[in-house]
Formats: sequence, C-alpha cells, structure tokens
Amino acid sequence: MQAEDRLILSCVKLHPDNQELGQINDLILQVKDWDYLISTIIDRGIGPLMYKKLPLLSNSHLIPDTVRTKLQQSYYITLSRCTIEWSQGSTKINNSSF
Repeated sequence: MQAEDRLILSCVKLHPDNQELGQINDLILQVKDWDYLISTIIDRGIGPLMYKKLPLLSNSHLIPDTVRTKLQQSYYITLSRCTIEWSQGSTKINNSSF
C-alpha cells in the first residue's frame, strides 16, 4: 500500500491519539503524489477530517499550499452544507404541528 493510501486511512479516525498523530506525521514525509492524495481525500469526503488534524501535526508545514487550500475549502463547504441543512430542518420542526 502506498504512503498516500496509508495517510488517507490514518486521517479517518475522529480523535487520533499521539501515536496515531505520529504515524500521520511520518506518512506526510513519504507522500510523493499530492494530487492523487487530495483528489482521493475529497472524492471520499474526508477532506474536513484531515483539515481539522492539521493544527495537531508537526509536519503539516510540509503539505503544499494548494493541498491545504483544497482541504480548507472542503471543510468550509461541508460546514456550510451542514449549517443550511440544520437551519432548514429546524424551520421544518418549528413549522410542523404535533
């Protein structure tokens, strides 16, 4: 399995411990195909999970700016969608009669 695929799998966990964060840091050093990595992460919908881990990673500065920007966009798009859906759901609940 390539380092990119191992990094993708490592980023799925919601609350990684220090050892798992260390593994992610090590895998960042091994990534050779950042285009493959970011397209796969976004296609699988885990961009926001990786984006939220960036402040926890000592090697996050090695991630290219274009990849960081795409992760950030993925995070904010997901946040926007969730906010809109929550707002619409809240309105439906408030307007329904029991």
